[in-house]
Amino acid sequence: MLDRGAAYNVKVVNCSFSANTVYDSNDPVNIATKMLTDRGVNVVVSAGNTGPGNGTLNPYAEAPWVIGVGATDENGVLAGFSSRGTLGGAQQPTLVAPGVYVASLRSNVSITSINGLGNADLQRLSPAEMPYYTTASGTSFSAPQVAGAIALMLEADPTLTPRDVKDILSRDATPLPKYFYHEAGAGMLNTYAAVLESAFRSRHMGSYRSTVSVNPLQFVTYSPQNFSRMVYPNAAQSVDTPIAENIVQASINISWAFSANDFGLKLYDPNNTLIAESNYLNLPGLTGQREEVVLRNPTSQNLRSVIRHTAGVGTPQTVDGAVEVTRVQYPTLTDVTSAELTEVKKCLLANILFPAGSKFRPGSPVSRADLAAVLVRGGYAPQYLRVSPMFTDTRDVTTRGVVESVQNRPEGRLFYDAEAGGHLVNRHRALAMRRESLYEP
Repeated sequence: MLDRGAAYNVKVVNCSFSANTVYDSNDPVNIATKMLTDRGVNVVVSAGNTGPGNGTLNPYAEAPWVIGVGATDENGVLAGFSSRGTLGGAQQPTLVAPGVYVASLRSNVSITSINGLGNADLQRLSPAEMPYYTTASGTSFSAPQVAGAIALMLEADPTLTPRDVKDILSRDATPLPKYFYHEAGAGMLNTYAAVLESAFRSRHMGSYRSTVSVNPLQFVTYSPQNFSRMVYPNAAQSVDTPIAENIVQASINISWAFSANDFGLKLYDPNNTLIAESNYLNLPGLTGQREEVVLRNPTSQNLRSVIRHTAGVGTPQTVDGAVEVTRVQYPTLTDVTSAELTEVKKCLLANILFPAGSKFRPGSPVSRADLAAVLVRGGYAPQYLRVSPMFTDTRDVTTRGVVESVQNRPEGRLFYDAEAGGHLVNRHRALAMRRESLYEP
């Protein structure tokens, strides 16, 4: 590609491959993608399929000059296999795109993907399509969708640089407030908005995202527990695993030295109910063998981790384990009751609503422009911006961006009594709303 790409005017390269290593800027692949980017070629890299643990991101997707892509299903639910970065750290995918049960051409009539063997083909394809198409899942299938979007963006404006492209894709993505930045990056790919802004650079979207910086949350990640156990065949080892308050993510992982053994990890609550498990087929690798379970927003309780040989077969071996938690430090709010605090915390975690100093004002009224901003941040309306103001009283680009987004939803406008060309905010009485009702856990 470096030798012949210019001759074919190559502007986008998709890299649907990964490596079981750590990020190294001197890795030959990272050097090559940097050289391509410096030459004006956009490089898209799949995030990897080793999620949902912390720090599982494909090291080639971690390079700051590439566009790393995670995977969701068709409903915007983050795929369990989609690799994550580190909460509060420097690793995260750039954005996500659909990558579950993606239909595409069969390479051979006799070849069916693992998804297809699991009846996904029957759910997604008609009998007439079955001989020619199959389905598959993975970030290898979400990344090419972003590469295709970039091709459309460059068709609209061939002068876009890789920096421009990454900036537009990130700003125009639809937020996924149920997930943290290290899990889903900027959010869901919004091809329409990205191509629209590429064609009309004055229609600058995503300015509302600057408000996220006012969120006073702080995240602290640490390891409160390490353990080591000798595990024998047919004899599980249990480890008490307490979870403290205000933990937004907890990961329990085990690892062991290279051997023929294969171990599994299960996590039980105080009622002895299985709440999570990890038991992948562990193959020889340079980085060792491990299992990990991740809990999002766990309640404060005493859990129990159980380690055992898969199928009770193997030899005695020492297994090392560690618990890593991320605690969120919330601001002190003077106007929120204890009954409201749980819902307020959800809003802060999702970057939907923000306090003003020590005031959250949970019962105060909001304007329609304020409500529109919340709906866009909450992912209820993909971004859109018209060539000229839609309403006479919303002319600044930030207000226009959120208002015109909610009024041009594919499913229909959200303010049904506001007509284009008239007033949106000033003519109508401010709406009173319960802030906590905007967040669905």
